[in-house]
Amino acid sequence: MWCSTMAVRAGVIGADLLVSTPNPAHGETPAESKRNAVVVRPTFHEKTRETFGALAKVLRLQSEEIRAMAGNDRRYARPEVQSYADTLLSLANTYGLYSESPGHGSGWVWIPNRRSGAAFVVTNRHVAGQAKDVVVELRKGERRQIPGEVIYVSEMTDLAVIEIAARELPPKVRGLRLDDQPFEEGAPVYASGYPGPATASGRRASYSLTDGSISNADFDSGVDDGLTVEHTATIDPGNSGGPLLVRSRARSFRVVGMNTAF
Repeated sequence: MWCSTMAVRAGVIGADLLVSTPNPAHGETPAESKRNAVVVRPTFHEKTRETFGALAKVLRLQSEEIRAMAGNDRRYARPEVQSYADTLLSLANTYGLYSESPGHGSGWVWIPNRRSGAAFVVTNRHVAGQAKDVVVELRKGERRQIPGEVIYVSEMTDLAVIEIAARELPPKVRGLRLDDQPFEEGAPVYASGYPGPATASGRRASYSLTDGSISNADFDSGVDDGLTVEHTATIDPGNSGGPLLVRSRARSFRVVGMNTAF
């Protein structure tokens, strides 16, 4: 699926934020990468929840109508039409869940200036951009929940930035570094985040670090040339907003992109 293998380039994210790329002296080990990966839990406005619920009803009705018409019209019984009905039903189920609970996404901690007292979580706009409130969960070592405020969203890059208080972070959480390096097809990459299996109360977030490679360094997303790359690292629901990482010769990780869906 296209939506499961897209990543916005780190250079685009940095330019979008109009800030200098932080360059800490330390490298990010696998343990540090996990410490800086977070769960993002948004709370939607009531109006947003109502809109998702209404959309779910419309999509489910359309799917049912297509299936009903298949008995009287062979054109609607064709595999591609029935596949479209399946897609509508899948979307209806997704929006139905959103109307009850927005679920969660992933993100990572980014601290351009520790002295400022502010820290940020970078995630997808489609995860937190419509949120009334956001809670960020740290799950490596000492678990804690930190309230945050969405301060910036970009529709073009599917980017949302959440501000949190740096003092709320454990000392070992120092933020990940953005690394705007050139991409080559076949280069190894890692997708970090918190996908999780579906449960009656929503998806249960569980940390995952999967490996893959760059399959298209200049993927045409139809939005903007040079914006996205395609990769083969496995990501699942809940991974949206998590970082795409590369490993240096010193075996430290750097953020080269943000997993997203266009």
